[in-house]
Amino acid sequence: MKKQTTISAFALVLAAALGACGGEAQQEGVSGWFEIPVPENKPEENKDSIAAGKKIYDFRCSPCHGVKGDAKGSVAKYLDPRPRDFTMAEYRFRTTLRNELPLDEDLFRTITRGVPGTAMPSWKVLPEDDRWNLVYYIKTFSSEFTDFSPYREPGDEGPIVAEIPEAPEKSDDLLALGAKTYAGACAQCHGQAGRGNGTGKDARLKKGNGDRIWARDLTKPWKYKNGVRVEDIFRTLTTGIRGTPMPSNLGSFHKEDPKEDEKIRWAVAYHVASLHQKFDPNKRTLDVKKVEGDLPSTVDDPAWENADELAIFLTGQVTFRPRWQIPTVDFVRVKALYNDKEIAFRITYDDRTPDRMQFVATPPEIGAETAGKIKEIVDGNGPDWVEQLKALVGDWTPPAKESLPAFREELVSIFAKGEAREAIPRLLRLFAEQPREAWSQEDTIPDYYRNATKASRIRKRDRMKKDTYPELFINVTSNAKRKILESTFRDALALEFPVKKQEGPAKPYFLYGNQGNPVHILKYESDRETNPVREYNATGFKKKPKDQEKGDQQTTGSGTFEDGAWTVIMRRPLQGDKKDVSFVPGEPMPFVVMAWDGGNGESGYQHSVSSWYTIRLDVPTPGSTWLYSAIAILLGLLFELFLLYKATRKG
Repeated sequence: MKKQTTISAFALVLAAALGACGGEAQQEGVSGWFEIPVPENKPEENKDSIAAGKKIYDFRCSPCHGVKGDAKGSVAKYLDPRPRDFTMAEYRFRTTLRNELPLDEDLFRTITRGVPGTAMPSWKVLPEDDRWNLVYYIKTFSSEFTDFSPYREPGDEGPIVAEIPEAPEKSDDLLALGAKTYAGACAQCHGQAGRGNGTGKDARLKKGNGDRIWARDLTKPWKYKNGVRVEDIFRTLTTGIRGTPMPSNLGSFHKEDPKEDEKIRWAVAYHVASLHQKFDPNKRTLDVKKVEGDLPSTVDDPAWENADELAIFLTGQVTFRPRWQIPTVDFVRVKALYNDKEIAFRITYDDRTPDRMQFVATPPEIGAETAGKIKEIVDGNGPDWVEQLKALVGDWTPPAKESLPAFREELVSIFAKGEAREAIPRLLRLFAEQPREAWSQEDTIPDYYRNATKASRIRKRDRMKKDTYPELFINVTSNAKRKILESTFRDALALEFPVKKQEGPAKPYFLYGNQGNPVHILKYESDRETNPVREYNATGFKKKPKDQEKGDQQTTGSGTFEDGAWTVIMRRPLQGDKKDVSFVPGEPMPFVVMAWDGGNGESGYQHSVSSWYTIRLDVPTPGSTWLYSAIAILLGLLFELFLLYKATRKG
């Protein structure tokens, strides 16, 4: 039994890591939650059915949700989002209103469908009676189902179920109303463009169990757990999402007129649906057009409008240690153009926060007095302000020279928001050691374990080094120690190409190549102000990528962050040296995309990655071809006229 449970746990972690992979599969998997068929006649809930549900739960569900239903199963610490804590009775997906418990039918739907984008699989492989028995047993973990049943006593009104009327026809006026309401009521959390980058006070709260929670990126329909149809969005607006800052909007848009309130909820639902990103999930090749003259060097150059675009899905790097099963960058859009000498790439992707400095929080002691002196140094803005900070803080390594302006800007913003004492938590995070890139499992072990006893530290370290996946949630009591879990690294994005010309279907290994099949990596690193695109070569993951010599760096570029999205430009020569990729018009070239979200603690081998896609430079049709074609058509017409003339004379 123990071996079976371990295998099952590993499979669940792997499923979570691959949850964002594959656009087509994802979109098929997010059909309406409410569309899941529920049998009209469910079995009786009694001691026997509950006991039967317990047997299924212990074997199928406890590795994640825990034997006690408290989300403390053996693999829970490796999953994000964490498994549901049934003891808190905070169920997200239901037809009941904000403060009501879910119906049995709601729990049956979730068990049957699973939860897209998480480790929770569909259990429709189980017989219907088994799923009902699971529902009955799961309810026993919380007394709320006994004390506050969503079902009323005989003679009372029925359960408090959200009414979902027929959707009105979409119109320009309805969309305009939805956009206006969204900007005033929703954008503070979800962001004006819906990318989940709002700055309101509820945008980055924590769940009841203390875990971080982000507002949903509404532009990604494959991430919706509660369904993507406009009816599903309307239902979520009506019921809210229990256990999160997402409220019920029933009656909040127009308190005096229920009909008008309903109309506005439909308007917002249609607007949210209009934010969904559109793309072809079956497209695997980027066709690159040739342009005359200079290539675009800015993100808003009109030339990009005519360029072909390729949508690419990414997932966590889970092939080798240190693995990463919780990436945040799961989707990018790539465009490219070329001329006689160069090729230019434009890559766009969503990111809630720009991370342009590389720090990890193993902070020195900073109290109110020290914070006040830091503020004086910042306000004074003397030429030796860095040296003053070093003398004050002590064991602290300043950032690189090119990052100092951004570092000072961050200090100014910290003190602009309140008194020095209130700035201490952010200062603790900012004044920190330079982190190690996670190129090995050793680099992923939190430094604060040095504060534990030597024996326990060694045990913990050795176990973490052997773990297949890193622990995502480590119980710590000190706020200073918890800062290690909020490490800040740079945002980065890379394109990887084979160095050798590809003949036949064989390619290098998609992650950093392999011996005899090297790859060329073009990597944008957001903390570099001068020459932010670096070139690397790799021959496998056992050796970290090697930075090319300064004289060999030929790729230039830049990055722009605006409204929750990065846009990265890279330009390089078509022909490279023996360590570089070379682009030949008409010949397909495979490539891989990798991305690092610094705010998510990603660095080194802990990042998101795509599978192989293909880029192909179009071969322009020579002007002589059009001329010869025109001449051939003209001669054909003349010949037909000649035949017509002869036929007329014979007649």
